[in-house]
Amino acid sequence: SIEETLRIEPEEIIKVEGREVIRRQRRTIPLVPLSEILGVPAIGHEGAKIPIATIGFSGHRMGFIVDALVGEQQIVIKTLGDHLAKIDNVAGVTILGAGEVVPILNVPDLMENARMRAGQKSGKVVTEEHTGPMTVLICEDSFTTRELERSIFEAAGYDVEVAIDGAQGLQK
Repeated sequence: SIEETLRIEPEEIIKVEGREVIRRQRRTIPLVPLSEILGVPAIGHEGAKIPIATIGFSGHRMGFIVDALVGEQQIVIKTLGDHLAKIDNVAGVTILGAGEVVPILNVPDLMENARMRAGQKSGKVVTEEHTGPMTVLICEDSFTTRELERSIFEAAGYDVEVAIDGAQGLQK
């Protein structure tokens, strides 16, 4: 779904009706920081070119301001299974050669959340007050699955405890 990756000067970002956009190929493309959609801290691009990935889905285009453009590679996507299928913005994961678990983003979710963020669609926002990170207990007998789930939850900002089976989980 990635149509184009580019690095632009900050002056190329313009405001239209209160939203940040860029002009590409005679089209106006709304911009949304990917960090805001995923709820992670952003890396500043002070004085440097801003990396952007433009995504096309279902006839719409959206530009996502990303931290960096690293490269392109072919991967095998592993599904999350039924118990993690409802994680917002994540379609699956892949495991790189060095064993690093990398989430694969869900384009329809990203586009929906980006349109809401860019003001193209309004929705009710529900906020909850939390003090500190929430803790998740993962009970799984498969080491690979347990570590995969742990890395996903840690990347989402949770404190994670693991147990190798239900009995150990009950003790914790």
